[in-house]
Amino acid sequence: METIKSSRVTMDDLEELISAGGFVEKFTKEETEKSGRDYLIACSKNDENERTHRAEVMKDASRIVIY
Repeated sequence: METIKSSRVTMDDLEELISAGGFVEKFTKEETEKSGRDYLIACSKNDENERTHRAEVMKDASRIVIY
């Protein structure tokens, strides 16, 4: 059995981990907010598509059961 060890990572630790050759990209607040909005919009669209697909599957399944 494997033991998984979790540890707390600070923002400074994360910046150090993702730095490339000592260079760390800093994003502005506006860039971060836009990225967050884009992500939420994409998630919403994905959920909408999934609900539409499920509705179509259920509609087809109900037709099969009725006939």
